[in-house]
Amino acid sequence: MDSGTNRVFYKLFKDNFGTKAFADFEYELNSHPDYPTLKSISDTLDKFGIENAPVKLKPKELEKLDSPYLAYIQNGGHRELAYVNLEGQEKLSYTSESKSGTFEDINALSSIFNGVAVLLDLKKAKVPHPNKKRQQTRFLFKLILLLAAFCFFGFLTVRILNNSDVLFTDTRAYLLLIAKLAGLTLSSLLIFKDIGHSNQFIDRVCKIGKQANCNTVLESKYATFYSWIKWSDIGFIYFLSSCLLLTSGTEGTNTVLAIVAFPYVFVSLYQQLFLIKKLCPLCLGIVLLLSLDFSLQAGSINNITLDLTDTLDSILILASCGTAWLAIKSLILSKKDKQQLELRYNRLKRIPKVVSVVTNRENRLIIPNTPIKSLKFGTLGKESLKIQAFLSLHCGYCARLYQELDKLLISEKLEIDVFLNFSPKDSKQVVFADKLLNQYDQGDKGKSWISLGEWFSQLGKYNLKGKNPEPSHNLKELFLTTNNLMRINQITELPKLFIEEFEKSSHYKLTDYIENLETLKPHNPETQNEMIINT
Repeated sequence: MDSGTNRVFYKLFKDNFGTKAFADFEYELNSHPDYPTLKSISDTLDKFGIENAPVKLKPKELEKLDSPYLAYIQNGGHRELAYVNLEGQEKLSYTSESKSGTFEDINALSSIFNGVAVLLDLKKAKVPHPNKKRQQTRFLFKLILLLAAFCFFGFLTVRILNNSDVLFTDTRAYLLLIAKLAGLTLSSLLIFKDIGHSNQFIDRVCKIGKQANCNTVLESKYATFYSWIKWSDIGFIYFLSSCLLLTSGTEGTNTVLAIVAFPYVFVSLYQQLFLIKKLCPLCLGIVLLLSLDFSLQAGSINNITLDLTDTLDSILILASCGTAWLAIKSLILSKKDKQQLELRYNRLKRIPKVVSVVTNRENRLIIPNTPIKSLKFGTLGKESLKIQAFLSLHCGYCARLYQELDKLLISEKLEIDVFLNFSPKDSKQVVFADKLLNQYDQGDKGKSWISLGEWFSQLGKYNLKGKNPEPSHNLKELFLTTNNLMRINQITELPKLFIEEFEKSSHYKLTDYIENLETLKPHNPETQNEMIINT
Protein backbone atom coordinates (compact mmCIF):
# COMPACT_ATOMS: atom_id res chain seq x y z
CA MET A 1 0.00 0.00 0.00
CA ASP A 2 1.67 3.18 -1.19
CA SER A 3 -0.86 5.86 -0.25
CA GLY A 4 -2.86 6.78 2.82
CA THR A 5 -6.11 6.48 0.87
CA ASN A 6 -5.40 2.81 0.21
CA ARG A 7 -4.75 2.36 3.95
CA VAL A 8 -8.28 3.60 4.70
CA PHE A 9 -9.90 1.17 2.27
CA TYR A 10 -7.75 -1.72 3.45
CA LYS A 11 -9.38 -1.27 6.87
CA LEU A 12 -12.87 -1.04 5.29
CA PHE A 13 -12.38 -4.27 3.35
CA LYS A 14 -10.72 -6.06 6.26
CA ASP A 15 -13.70 -5.30 8.55
CA ASN A 16 -16.44 -6.12 6.06
CA PHE A 17 -15.31 -8.29 3.14
CA GLY A 18 -11.89 -9.73 3.96
CA THR A 19 -8.59 -8.66 2.43
CA LYS A 20 -8.59 -10.89 -0.68
CA ALA A 21 -10.67 -8.48 -2.77
CA PHE A 22 -8.80 -5.41 -1.55
CA ALA A 23 -5.88 -5.72 -3.99
CA ASP A 24 -8.32 -5.58 -6.94
CA PHE A 25 -10.08 -2.57 -5.38
CA GLU A 26 -6.72 -0.84 -4.85
CA TYR A 27 -5.75 -1.50 -8.48
CA GLU A 28 -9.05 -0.11 -9.83
CA LEU A 29 -8.94 2.92 -7.53
CA ASN A 30 -5.37 3.78 -8.52
CA SER A 31 -6.28 3.27 -12.20
CA HIS A 32 -9.14 5.79 -12.08
CA PRO A 33 -8.37 8.93 -14.15
CA ASP A 34 -9.52 11.19 -11.27
CA TYR A 35 -7.58 9.38 -8.50
CA PRO A 36 -7.47 10.26 -5.59
CA THR A 37 -10.53 12.54 -5.78
CA LEU A 38 -13.94 11.87 -4.27
CA LYS A 39 -15.29 10.99 -7.73
CA SER A 40 -12.70 8.22 -8.15
CA ILE A 41 -13.60 6.81 -4.73
CA SER A 42 -17.34 6.86 -5.42
CA ASP A 43 -16.96 5.35 -8.91
CA THR A 44 -14.73 2.52 -7.67
CA LEU A 45 -17.09 1.73 -4.79
CA ASP A 46 -19.94 1.54 -7.32
CA LYS A 47 -17.88 -0.77 -9.53
CA PHE A 48 -17.40 -3.13 -6.58
CA GLY A 49 -21.11 -3.21 -5.82
CA ILE A 50 -20.91 -0.96 -2.74
CA GLU A 51 -23.73 1.57 -2.85
CA ASN A 52 -22.54 4.98 -1.70
CA ALA A 53 -23.64 8.60 -1.58
CA PRO A 54 -21.26 11.53 -1.06
CA VAL A 55 -23.01 14.22 1.00
CA LYS A 56 -22.28 17.65 2.40
CA LEU A 57 -23.13 17.89 6.09
CA LYS A 58 -22.86 20.26 8.98
CA PRO A 59 -20.80 18.86 11.90
CA LYS A 60 -23.90 18.53 14.12
CA GLU A 61 -25.57 16.31 11.49
CA LEU A 62 -22.96 13.56 11.85
CA GLU A 63 -24.88 11.99 14.72
CA LYS A 64 -27.71 11.14 12.30
CA LEU A 65 -25.50 8.90 10.17
CA ASP A 66 -25.47 5.12 10.41
CA SER A 67 -21.96 3.73 10.67
CA PRO A 68 -19.74 2.72 9.06
CA TYR A 69 -19.13 5.65 6.73
CA LEU A 70 -16.30 7.67 5.23
CA ALA A 71 -15.61 11.22 6.33
CA TYR A 72 -13.06 13.90 5.56
CA ILE A 73 -11.36 15.23 8.68
CA GLN A 74 -8.78 17.92 9.41
CA ASN A 75 -5.33 16.74 10.47
CA GLY A 76 -3.05 19.68 11.10
CA GLY A 77 -3.23 21.88 8.04
CA HIS A 78 -4.53 19.32 5.56
CA ARG A 79 -7.61 17.22 4.87
CA GLU A 80 -7.64 13.41 5.23
CA LEU A 81 -10.11 10.67 4.41
CA ALA A 82 -11.15 8.48 7.36
CA TYR A 83 -13.15 5.28 7.76
CA VAL A 84 -15.41 5.66 10.80
CA ASN A 85 -17.19 2.84 12.64
CA LEU A 86 -19.27 2.80 15.80
CA GLU A 87 -17.97 0.78 18.76
CA GLY A 88 -20.36 0.45 21.65
CA GLN A 89 -22.96 3.12 22.26
CA GLU A 90 -20.94 6.28 21.72
CA LYS A 91 -17.29 5.44 21.05
CA LEU A 92 -16.17 5.66 17.41
CA SER A 93 -13.11 3.96 15.94
CA TYR A 94 -11.44 5.48 12.90
CA THR A 95 -8.66 4.84 10.43
CA SER A 96 -7.43 7.87 8.52
CA GLU A 97 -4.72 8.28 5.90
CA SER A 98 -2.04 8.79 8.56
CA LYS A 99 -3.25 7.22 11.81
CA SER A 100 -5.81 5.10 13.65
CA GLY A 101 -7.59 5.71 16.92
CA THR A 102 -10.91 6.25 18.68
CA PHE A 103 -13.23 9.17 19.39
CA GLU A 104 -14.87 9.09 22.80
CA ASP A 105 -18.09 10.55 21.35
CA ILE A 106 -19.51 12.14 18.21
CA ASN A 107 -18.51 15.62 19.38
CA ALA A 108 -14.82 14.72 19.15
CA LEU A 109 -15.31 13.73 15.51
CA SER A 110 -17.50 16.76 14.76
CA SER A 111 -14.78 19.12 15.96
CA ILE A 112 -12.44 18.05 13.13
CA PHE A 113 -15.06 17.10 10.50
CA ASN A 114 -14.42 18.80 7.15
CA GLY A 115 -18.02 18.86 5.89
CA VAL A 116 -18.03 15.95 3.40
CA ALA A 117 -18.98 12.35 4.16
CA VAL A 118 -19.70 9.25 2.07
CA LEU A 119 -22.64 7.13 3.16
CA LEU A 120 -22.15 3.39 2.63
CA ASP A 121 -24.64 0.54 2.26
CA LEU A 122 -22.43 -2.46 2.99
CA LYS A 123 -25.28 -4.91 3.62
CA LYS A 124 -26.32 -4.95 -0.04
CA ALA A 125 -22.75 -4.98 -1.34
CA LYS A 126 -21.81 -7.69 -3.83
CA VAL A 127 -18.04 -7.57 -4.02
CA PRO A 128 -16.74 -9.44 -7.12
CA HIS A 129 -14.46 -12.43 -6.82
CA PRO A 130 -10.75 -11.60 -6.63
CA ASN A 131 -8.77 -11.52 -9.86
CA LYS A 132 -7.09 -14.95 -10.03
CA LYS A 133 -4.11 -13.75 -12.04
CA ARG A 134 -3.27 -11.01 -9.53
CA GLN A 135 -3.85 -13.43 -6.65
CA GLN A 136 -1.42 -15.94 -8.17
CA THR A 137 1.20 -13.21 -8.75
CA ARG A 138 0.97 -12.02 -5.11
CA PHE A 139 1.01 -15.60 -3.81
CA LEU A 140 4.07 -16.44 -5.92
CA PHE A 141 5.93 -13.35 -4.67
CA LYS A 142 5.20 -14.19 -1.02
CA LEU A 143 6.09 -17.86 -1.56
CA ILE A 144 9.46 -17.01 -3.15
CA LEU A 145 10.17 -14.56 -0.33
CA LEU A 146 9.28 -17.16 2.30
CA LEU A 147 11.36 -19.87 0.62
CA ALA A 148 14.34 -17.51 0.31
CA ALA A 149 14.15 -16.67 4.04
CA PHE A 150 13.70 -20.35 4.94
CA CYS A 151 16.69 -21.42 2.81
CA PHE A 152 18.91 -18.67 4.22
CA PHE A 153 18.09 -19.37 7.86
CA GLY A 154 18.30 -23.11 7.23
CA PHE A 155 21.75 -22.67 5.68
CA LEU A 156 22.77 -20.39 8.57
CA THR A 157 21.54 -22.89 11.17
CA VAL A 158 23.50 -25.76 9.59
CA ARG A 159 26.69 -23.66 9.52
CA ILE A 160 26.19 -22.65 13.17
CA LEU A 161 25.72 -26.27 14.25
CA ASN A 162 28.76 -27.42 12.28
CA ASN A 163 30.97 -24.70 13.80
CA SER A 164 29.37 -24.49 17.26
CA ASP A 165 32.63 -25.46 19.04
CA VAL A 166 34.42 -22.51 17.40
CA LEU A 167 31.59 -19.96 17.52
CA PHE A 168 30.26 -20.28 21.04
CA THR A 169 33.40 -20.01 23.10
CA ASP A 170 32.08 -17.33 25.50
CA THR A 171 29.18 -14.96 26.24
CA ARG A 172 30.57 -12.37 23.83
CA ALA A 173 30.20 -14.80 20.94
CA TYR A 174 26.50 -15.36 21.77
CA LEU A 175 25.88 -11.60 22.00
CA LEU A 176 27.69 -11.03 18.72
CA LEU A 177 25.52 -13.54 16.87
CA ILE A 178 22.33 -12.06 18.41
CA ALA A 179 23.45 -8.55 17.39
CA LYS A 180 24.11 -9.69 13.81
CA LEU A 181 20.71 -11.42 13.50
CA ALA A 182 18.91 -8.44 15.07
CA GLY A 183 20.70 -6.12 12.63
CA LEU A 184 19.69 -8.33 9.73
CA THR A 185 16.05 -8.23 10.90
CA LEU A 186 15.96 -4.44 11.32
CA SER A 187 17.75 -3.81 8.00
CA SER A 188 15.24 -6.15 6.31
CA LEU A 189 12.33 -4.12 7.72
CA LEU A 190 14.05 -0.92 6.58
CA ILE A 191 14.49 -2.04 2.97
CA PHE A 192 10.87 -3.27 2.94
CA LYS A 193 9.85 0.24 3.97
CA ASP A 194 12.21 1.77 1.43
CA ILE A 195 10.87 -0.17 -1.57
CA GLY A 196 7.22 0.47 -0.67
CA HIS A 197 6.25 -2.88 0.90
CA SER A 198 5.47 -1.53 4.33
CA ASN A 199 2.87 -2.88 6.75
CA GLN A 200 1.08 -1.73 9.91
CA PHE A 201 3.85 -2.97 12.23
CA ILE A 202 6.58 -1.10 10.34
CA ASP A 203 4.40 2.03 10.14
CA ARG A 204 3.83 1.96 13.90
CA VAL A 205 7.55 1.55 14.63
CA CYS A 206 8.31 4.46 12.32
CA LYS A 207 5.99 6.77 14.29
CA ILE A 208 7.50 6.22 17.74
CA GLY A 209 8.29 9.69 19.10
CA LYS A 210 7.32 13.21 18.07
CA GLN A 211 10.32 13.69 15.78
CA ALA A 212 9.96 10.28 14.13
CA ASN A 213 9.34 10.14 10.38
CA CYS A 214 10.98 7.30 8.47
CA ASN A 215 9.64 8.51 5.11
CA THR A 216 11.34 11.92 5.43
CA VAL A 217 14.67 10.29 6.30
CA LEU A 218 14.50 7.59 3.62
CA GLU A 219 13.44 10.05 0.89
CA SER A 220 16.14 12.60 1.72
CA LYS A 221 19.25 12.97 -0.45
CA TYR A 222 21.38 11.71 2.45
CA ALA A 223 19.73 8.27 2.26
CA THR A 224 21.21 7.58 -1.19
CA PHE A 225 24.61 5.98 -1.64
CA TYR A 226 24.71 6.00 -5.45
CA SER A 227 21.88 6.26 -7.98
CA TRP A 228 19.13 3.88 -6.73
CA ILE A 229 21.46 2.18 -4.21
CA LYS A 230 20.53 3.39 -0.72
CA TRP A 231 22.41 3.22 2.56
CA SER A 232 19.67 0.85 3.70
CA ASP A 233 20.89 -1.58 0.99
CA ILE A 234 24.48 -1.25 2.24
CA GLY A 235 23.28 -1.99 5.78
CA PHE A 236 21.35 -5.06 4.68
CA ILE A 237 24.35 -6.38 2.70
CA TYR A 238 26.61 -5.69 5.70
CA PHE A 239 24.52 -7.67 8.21
CA LEU A 240 23.76 -10.44 5.70
CA SER A 241 27.40 -11.02 4.85
CA SER A 242 28.43 -10.57 8.53
CA CYS A 243 26.14 -13.44 9.57
CA LEU A 244 27.67 -15.71 6.92
CA LEU A 245 31.22 -14.63 7.78
CA LEU A 246 30.59 -15.17 11.49
CA THR A 247 29.35 -18.73 10.95
CA SER A 248 32.34 -19.50 8.73
CA GLY A 249 34.72 -18.66 11.59
CA THR A 250 36.46 -15.69 9.89
CA GLU A 251 36.39 -13.39 12.91
CA GLY A 252 39.24 -11.25 11.61
CA THR A 253 37.25 -10.12 8.55
CA ASN A 254 34.20 -9.41 10.72
CA THR A 255 36.30 -7.22 12.99
CA VAL A 256 37.65 -5.26 10.02
CA LEU A 257 34.10 -4.75 8.69
CA ALA A 258 32.93 -3.55 12.13
CA ILE A 259 35.76 -0.99 12.24
CA VAL A 260 35.00 0.27 8.72
CA ALA A 261 31.22 0.52 9.42
CA PHE A 262 31.47 2.23 12.83
CA PRO A 263 32.07 5.84 11.58
CA TYR A 264 28.70 5.69 9.81
CA VAL A 265 27.08 5.75 13.28
CA PHE A 266 28.16 9.37 13.74
CA VAL A 267 27.37 10.31 10.13
CA SER A 268 23.82 8.95 10.39
CA LEU A 269 23.12 10.62 13.75
CA TYR A 270 24.46 13.97 12.50
CA GLN A 271 22.33 13.82 9.34
CA GLN A 272 19.13 12.91 11.21
CA LEU A 273 19.57 15.34 14.10
CA PHE A 274 21.00 18.42 12.36
CA LEU A 275 20.40 18.17 8.61
CA ILE A 276 17.10 16.33 8.15
CA LYS A 277 15.85 17.16 11.67
CA LYS A 278 13.71 14.04 11.69
CA LEU A 279 14.44 10.62 13.19
CA CYS A 280 13.98 7.15 11.74
CA PRO A 281 13.47 4.62 14.59
CA LEU A 282 14.54 1.73 12.35
CA CYS A 283 17.72 3.61 11.36
CA LEU A 284 18.43 4.39 15.00
CA GLY A 285 18.03 0.72 15.86
CA ILE A 286 20.57 -0.21 13.20
CA VAL A 287 22.93 2.52 14.44
CA LEU A 288 22.64 1.10 17.96
CA LEU A 289 23.42 -2.42 16.72
CA LEU A 290 26.42 -1.16 14.72
CA SER A 291 27.73 0.42 17.93
CA LEU A 292 27.14 -2.80 19.88
CA ASP A 293 28.79 -4.80 17.08
CA PHE A 294 31.87 -2.56 17.22
CA SER A 295 32.12 -2.66 21.02
CA LEU A 296 31.88 -6.47 21.08
CA GLN A 297 34.64 -6.84 18.49
CA ALA A 298 36.85 -3.95 19.64
CA GLY A 299 38.77 -6.32 21.92
CA SER A 300 39.86 -8.40 18.91
CA ILE A 301 41.54 -5.54 17.07
CA ASN A 302 45.03 -6.46 18.27
CA ASN A 303 44.49 -10.12 17.34
CA ILE A 304 43.40 -9.66 13.74
CA THR A 305 44.94 -12.30 11.46
CA LEU A 306 43.99 -12.58 7.80
CA ASP A 307 45.45 -15.25 5.56
CA LEU A 308 44.93 -15.41 1.81
CA THR A 309 42.25 -18.14 1.93
CA ASP A 310 40.14 -16.30 4.53
CA THR A 311 40.47 -13.04 2.62
CA LEU A 312 39.37 -14.60 -0.67
CA ASP A 313 36.44 -16.37 1.05
CA SER A 314 35.38 -13.12 2.69
CA ILE A 315 35.55 -11.16 -0.55
CA LEU A 316 33.52 -13.87 -2.30
CA ILE A 317 30.82 -13.83 0.41
CA LEU A 318 30.62 -10.01 0.39
CA ALA A 319 30.46 -9.85 -3.40
CA SER A 320 27.85 -12.65 -3.58
CA CYS A 321 25.59 -11.01 -0.97
CA GLY A 322 25.98 -7.58 -2.57
CA THR A 323 25.37 -8.59 -6.18
CA ALA A 324 22.52 -10.97 -5.26
CA TRP A 325 20.58 -8.34 -3.30
CA LEU A 326 21.23 -5.51 -5.78
CA ALA A 327 20.08 -7.76 -8.64
CA ILE A 328 16.90 -8.65 -6.73
CA LYS A 329 16.26 -4.98 -5.88
CA SER A 330 16.79 -3.99 -9.51
CA LEU A 331 14.10 -6.49 -10.55
CA ILE A 332 11.76 -5.23 -7.80
CA LEU A 333 12.23 -1.60 -8.88
CA SER A 334 11.70 -2.56 -12.53
CA LYS A 335 8.47 -4.33 -11.61
CA LYS A 336 7.38 -1.35 -9.51
CA ASP A 337 8.09 1.07 -12.37
CA LYS A 338 6.14 -1.18 -14.72
CA GLN A 339 3.17 -1.17 -12.32
CA GLN A 340 3.30 2.63 -12.05
CA LEU A 341 3.38 2.94 -15.84
CA GLU A 342 0.46 0.54 -16.10
CA LEU A 343 -1.57 2.60 -13.62
CA ARG A 344 -0.76 5.84 -15.48
CA TYR A 345 -1.71 4.15 -18.74
CA ASN A 346 -5.01 2.96 -17.21
CA ARG A 347 -5.79 6.46 -15.92
CA LEU A 348 -5.02 8.01 -19.29
CA LYS A 349 -7.05 5.57 -21.37
CA ARG A 350 -10.12 5.99 -19.08
CA ILE A 351 -10.31 9.77 -19.62
CA PRO A 352 -13.57 10.27 -21.59
CA LYS A 353 -11.93 12.45 -24.25
CA VAL A 354 -9.20 9.84 -24.80
CA VAL A 355 -11.79 7.04 -25.07
CA SER A 356 -13.66 9.03 -27.70
CA VAL A 357 -10.54 9.91 -29.72
CA VAL A 358 -9.06 6.38 -29.63
CA THR A 359 -12.40 4.80 -30.58
CA ASN A 360 -13.02 7.17 -33.51
CA ARG A 361 -9.51 6.59 -34.88
CA GLU A 362 -10.21 2.90 -35.45
CA ASN A 363 -11.57 1.58 -38.76
CA ARG A 364 -15.25 2.29 -39.20
CA LEU A 365 -17.55 -0.53 -40.26
CA ILE A 366 -18.76 0.15 -43.79
CA ILE A 367 -22.36 -0.99 -44.21
CA PRO A 368 -23.81 -0.67 -47.76
CA ASN A 369 -27.34 0.54 -48.41
CA THR A 370 -28.60 -2.96 -49.11
CA PRO A 371 -30.66 -5.37 -46.99
CA ILE A 372 -28.49 -6.70 -44.15
CA LYS A 373 -29.03 -10.16 -42.70
CA SER A 374 -27.62 -10.68 -39.20
CA LEU A 375 -28.58 -12.24 -35.88
CA LYS A 376 -29.46 -9.69 -33.19
CA PHE A 377 -29.16 -10.69 -29.52
CA GLY A 378 -29.36 -8.92 -26.18
CA THR A 379 -31.21 -5.78 -25.17
CA LEU A 380 -32.26 -3.67 -28.13
CA GLY A 381 -32.48 0.07 -27.57
CA LYS A 382 -30.59 3.36 -27.40
CA GLU A 383 -29.25 2.64 -23.91
CA SER A 384 -27.47 -0.54 -25.00
CA LEU A 385 -23.87 -0.79 -26.17
CA LYS A 386 -24.01 -1.90 -29.82
CA ILE A 387 -21.53 -4.61 -30.76
CA GLN A 388 -21.01 -5.96 -34.27
CA ALA A 389 -19.37 -9.39 -34.03
CA PHE A 390 -18.02 -11.34 -36.99
CA LEU A 391 -17.84 -14.97 -35.87
CA SER A 392 -16.97 -18.21 -37.61
CA LEU A 393 -18.22 -21.73 -36.88
CA HIS A 394 -14.71 -23.11 -37.39
CA CYS A 395 -12.78 -20.73 -35.15
CA GLY A 396 -11.46 -21.69 -31.70
CA TYR A 397 -10.92 -18.09 -30.57
CA CYS A 398 -14.53 -17.30 -31.57
CA ALA A 399 -15.59 -19.78 -28.89
CA ARG A 400 -13.67 -17.87 -26.21
CA LEU A 401 -15.12 -14.57 -27.44
CA TYR A 402 -18.64 -16.05 -27.28
CA GLN A 403 -18.06 -17.01 -23.64
CA GLU A 404 -16.95 -13.45 -22.84
CA LEU A 405 -20.00 -11.96 -24.55
CA ASP A 406 -22.30 -14.48 -22.88
CA LYS A 407 -21.08 -13.47 -19.39
CA LEU A 408 -21.58 -9.78 -20.18
CA LEU A 409 -25.07 -10.35 -21.60
CA ILE A 410 -26.23 -11.58 -18.19
CA SER A 411 -25.42 -8.36 -16.33
CA GLU A 412 -25.00 -5.63 -18.98
CA LYS A 413 -27.17 -3.97 -21.63
CA LEU A 414 -25.66 -5.15 -24.90
CA GLU A 415 -27.07 -5.26 -28.41
CA ILE A 416 -25.03 -7.78 -30.37
CA ASP A 417 -25.23 -8.10 -34.14
CA VAL A 418 -23.71 -11.46 -35.08
CA PHE A 419 -22.49 -11.86 -38.65
CA LEU A 420 -21.95 -15.60 -38.89
CA ASN A 421 -19.45 -17.14 -41.28
CA PHE A 422 -19.34 -20.86 -42.08
CA SER A 423 -18.04 -23.23 -44.74
CA PRO A 424 -20.68 -24.13 -47.38
CA LYS A 425 -18.71 -27.31 -48.08
CA ASP A 426 -18.97 -28.50 -44.46
CA SER A 427 -22.32 -30.27 -44.21
CA LYS A 428 -22.30 -30.22 -40.40
CA GLN A 429 -21.84 -26.43 -40.33
CA VAL A 430 -24.56 -25.90 -42.96
CA VAL A 431 -27.08 -28.06 -41.06
CA PHE A 432 -26.31 -26.33 -37.74
CA ALA A 433 -26.45 -22.82 -39.23
CA ASP A 434 -29.82 -23.61 -40.82
CA LYS A 435 -31.15 -24.95 -37.51
CA LEU A 436 -29.85 -21.88 -35.67
CA LEU A 437 -31.47 -19.52 -38.16
CA ASN A 438 -34.81 -21.36 -37.98
CA GLN A 439 -34.84 -20.95 -34.17
CA TYR A 440 -34.03 -17.26 -34.58
CA ASP A 441 -36.67 -16.62 -37.29
CA GLN A 442 -39.31 -18.31 -35.13
CA GLY A 443 -38.69 -15.67 -32.45
CA ASP A 444 -36.74 -17.86 -30.04
CA LYS A 445 -33.60 -15.69 -29.89
CA GLY A 446 -32.60 -16.92 -26.44
CA LYS A 447 -32.60 -20.55 -27.60
CA SER A 448 -30.62 -19.73 -30.74
CA TRP A 449 -28.00 -17.89 -28.65
CA ILE A 450 -27.71 -20.92 -26.36
CA SER A 451 -27.44 -23.22 -29.39
CA LEU A 452 -24.57 -21.11 -30.69
CA GLY A 453 -22.85 -21.55 -27.33
CA GLU A 454 -23.38 -25.31 -27.46
CA TRP A 455 -21.74 -25.42 -30.88
CA PHE A 456 -18.70 -23.51 -29.65
CA SER A 457 -18.44 -25.61 -26.47
CA GLN A 458 -18.36 -28.79 -28.61
CA LEU A 459 -16.42 -27.36 -31.53
CA GLY A 460 -16.08 -30.00 -34.25
CA LYS A 461 -18.00 -32.60 -32.21
CA TYR A 462 -21.52 -31.14 -32.31
CA ASN A 463 -24.03 -33.97 -32.71
CA LEU A 464 -26.52 -33.38 -35.54
CA LYS A 465 -29.19 -35.75 -36.75
CA GLY A 466 -30.59 -35.90 -40.24
CA LYS A 467 -29.26 -35.46 -43.74
CA ASN A 468 -27.73 -32.37 -45.25
CA PRO A 469 -30.63 -30.41 -46.78
CA GLU A 470 -30.42 -27.63 -49.32
CA PRO A 471 -29.51 -24.36 -47.50
CA SER A 472 -32.55 -22.15 -46.96
CA HIS A 473 -32.94 -18.77 -48.66
CA ASN A 474 -32.38 -16.95 -45.35
CA LEU A 475 -29.20 -18.90 -44.70
CA LYS A 476 -27.86 -17.96 -48.12
CA GLU A 477 -28.66 -14.31 -47.36
CA LEU A 478 -26.80 -14.53 -44.03
CA PHE A 479 -23.79 -16.11 -45.71
CA LEU A 480 -23.70 -13.54 -48.54
CA THR A 481 -24.19 -10.61 -46.14
CA THR A 482 -21.34 -11.73 -43.87
CA ASN A 483 -18.91 -12.41 -46.71
CA ASN A 484 -19.86 -9.21 -48.54
CA LEU A 485 -19.20 -7.12 -45.40
CA MET A 486 -15.92 -8.96 -44.80
CA ARG A 487 -14.83 -8.16 -48.39
CA ILE A 488 -15.87 -4.47 -48.21
CA ASN A 489 -14.21 -3.94 -44.81
CA GLN A 490 -11.13 -6.03 -45.71
CA ILE A 491 -11.68 -8.45 -42.82
CA THR A 492 -9.27 -11.32 -43.40
CA GLU A 493 -9.33 -13.08 -40.04
CA LEU A 494 -11.99 -13.88 -37.47
CA PRO A 495 -13.27 -13.07 -34.94
CA LYS A 496 -13.55 -9.34 -35.51
CA LEU A 497 -15.38 -6.99 -33.19
CA PHE A 498 -16.78 -3.52 -33.84
CA ILE A 499 -18.10 -1.33 -31.03
CA GLU A 500 -20.70 1.24 -32.08
CA GLU A 501 -19.53 0.56 -35.67
CA PHE A 502 -15.84 1.22 -34.89
CA GLU A 503 -13.29 -1.59 -34.78
CA LYS A 504 -12.49 -2.62 -31.21
CA SER A 505 -9.25 -1.02 -30.06
CA SER A 506 -6.50 -3.23 -28.67
CA HIS A 507 -6.16 -0.69 -25.84
CA TYR A 508 -9.61 -1.50 -24.43
CA LYS A 509 -11.46 -4.54 -23.17
CA LEU A 510 -15.19 -4.96 -23.63
CA THR A 511 -15.72 -4.04 -19.99
CA ASP A 512 -13.85 -0.76 -20.63
CA TYR A 513 -16.30 0.12 -23.40
CA ILE A 514 -19.23 -0.67 -21.12
CA GLU A 515 -17.82 1.61 -18.41
CA ASN A 516 -17.53 4.41 -20.96
CA LEU A 517 -20.96 3.89 -22.52
CA GLU A 518 -22.00 7.50 -21.85
CA THR A 519 -18.90 8.75 -23.69
CA LEU A 520 -19.62 6.59 -26.73
CA LYS A 521 -23.28 7.59 -26.84
CA PRO A 522 -24.61 11.09 -27.72
CA HIS A 523 -24.28 13.29 -24.63
CA ASN A 524 -27.48 14.27 -22.85
CA PRO A 525 -26.91 16.94 -20.15
CA GLU A 526 -30.25 16.24 -18.48
CA THR A 527 -29.15 12.79 -17.40
CA GLN A 528 -26.14 14.06 -15.46
CA ASN A 529 -26.32 13.98 -11.64
CA GLU A 530 -24.45 16.01 -9.07
CA MET A 531 -21.43 14.31 -7.55
CA ILE A 532 -22.25 15.49 -4.03
CA ILE A 533 -25.73 15.55 -2.55
CA ASN A 534 -26.46 18.67 -0.51
CA THR A 535 -28.59 17.94 2.54
